[in-house]
Amino acid sequence: PFHRVRFSDFFLADQLTSVTSMLYDSQFILCTWRLVELPELCVEARAVGLPVLSNYPGVVRLVQCLWRLASEHPRDWGHLINLGKYLSGLVADAFKLLFSAAKHRKASAAYIYNMNILWIVTQLIATLYKLYWDLFRDWSLFEALHQDRSEHDDADASHTHSWFHLRIRRLYPHAWMYHAAAVANVLLRLTWVWLLLLARWWPRGAASPVVLLVGPCLEVGRRALWNVFRLENEQVNNCGKFRVLKSVPQLVLRSAEEAEVVSPVMPPSSGPRTGHPEEGERIEMGFTAL
Repeated sequence: PFHRVRFSDFFLADQLTSVTSMLYDSQFILCTWRLVELPELCVEARAVGLPVLSNYPGVVRLVQCLWRLASEHPRDWGHLINLGKYLSGLVADAFKLLFSAAKHRKASAAYIYNMNILWIVTQLIATLYKLYWDLFRDWSLFEALHQDRSEHDDADASHTHSWFHLRIRRLYPHAWMYHAAAVANVLLRLTWVWLLLLARWWPRGAASPVVLLVGPCLEVGRRALWNVFRLENEQVNNCGKFRVLKSVPQLVLRSAEEAEVVSPVMPPSSGPRTGHPEEGERIEMGFTAL
């Protein structure tokens, strides 16, 4: 992460944060195939070592946020808020590690109970943090409302204070797709809650291999859904430091002898585009670097 962080860099690191179970399960591969001949090492790695390794993608994203905060000008303090999201996840994983280690070493019941409560509280805070960032920053489903409304004077003023009205600029044709994705993302972010409740009500079933497989698979599915709307947001709102334009404005030459106007890309007769597109009409947006 110690170089200029581009979109592809943090996008790939975000993918790795959803497959941390693969790193954790590498212990079973090493021990099952007898690549490691020390049984005590396998047990200790399962309890302590591999949870630390599985948090490596989160540490990479945290360093990337810190690097972008320090290197980009003008400084974007949103990277600091994003850093807090990954930090909250690492804190929750640290308490989960302490809880697992306490059970493995058969600590006192009071200590195990306290670690369990601390893990649940920090995990809940981290989950709410991530949900906010998914919906309002990574997908920009609702946060861009005020900006979009200010660009369209003919918009309905009754919606200017609603946080749960979809942004105007969207690539996908149906609004229900965005609402369904938001609901699905919330439910899938809470997978750990459903598994925790299952372990409470049905301990034997919660420990079955099928249930242990379902959790990582749901996270991979959630990440695939996140990718679709994250890339859509990148295309529409152009988070890569460019500006989305529907037409290129006229450029007036500085030279007095050559005082002429460069023709715009769009025909002059088309005029500026404001408000909502007509039904069935396609809008093609171009990009230009500033």
